[in-house]
Amino acid sequence: MSNLKAVQIGCGSRAQTHARAIAQVEHLDFAATCDLIEEKARKTADANSVHNIYTDFHQMMEEEQPDLVAFVAPPSIRSEVVLPVLEYKPKALVIEKPMALSLEEAEQMVAAADEAGTCFVVCHQCRYSQEMIRLRDLIQSGRLGKVEKIIVNCKLDLMDQGTHILDLVEMMLPGQEPLWVMAQTDGTYPFCDHAILQVGYSDGVAVFASIGRRSPDVPENIDTISLQFQVSAIGSHGYGEATLAYGLDAFFAGDKTEAHRFPGFDVNAHMTQSLYEEVVDVLEGKRDRHQASAHGALHVHRIIDATHESALQGCAIILPYEP
Repeated sequence: MSNLKAVQIGCGSRAQTHARAIAQVEHLDFAATCDLIEEKARKTADANSVHNIYTDFHQMMEEEQPDLVAFVAPPSIRSEVVLPVLEYKPKALVIEKPMALSLEEAEQMVAAADEAGTCFVVCHQCRYSQEMIRLRDLIQSGRLGKVEKIIVNCKLDLMDQGTHILDLVEMMLPGQEPLWVMAQTDGTYPFCDHAILQVGYSDGVAVFASIGRRSPDVPENIDTISLQFQVSAIGSHGYGEATLAYGLDAFFAGDKTEAHRFPGFDVNAHMTQSLYEEVVDVLEGKRDRHQASAHGALHVHRIIDATHESALQGCAIILPYEP
């Protein structure tokens, strides 16, 4: 199969990781960058050996006819770019998290992507960290026995980091459905300073999440607030704890222990690169679906909305939540 043509809209600081990742994927031809500020588009293009630059994404879509579009910008301008891009029916579209600031907007974009036949992906690159993969494998292999509880915590707010941490819960429990949410929040929708929530999943798994400034410190990453980020699993045969950008620690019945160290977060954009490589695999028919699909992100968005509603009503909210 010939290489797929890729373009990027948005060339700010976060976009540099996406650009590097795209440039490193073997089966992508990075054809163009686009930003309202021409100099930003030019610098990103020059850094990644890209020849064409634009300041108008409509013009770029018309002239380049790309297979894959990366859109990297704040969520405040999400659908006003995503929906027009989807009118061109690209094969794939990758956006940053959070996918939207409202459930209605998220649902609208997912529906538009489905209608266009576009593989729509949200950049939950933490799924590709080695420590999280190791913990998932411990759970799925049965080495922890029957998992009873998942405990997660991170700093920053529910919409920013909470999307990542709740997406990782979905990664740990594939095929299991969240049934209800009970929560309290400190702050207003869609952002809040702190959220504490319990989610009941099918098969009896209970998830406890502390998201925000009151979450426990993670000593291994105390100097980097965005990396104070842990996922733990308690099972009948053992316990596993994954610390982002640090490693995995586990112990099992019979006094067996394991420790694996994976220092660094998205070093050389390799985690984000893995996300784009999986997009290529989907488009080439090697995979049925992308693990970071917008459908999964929409699932998480409904949990976040239910979290706020639970705090407002003072009771558990049944899932799936529909306002």
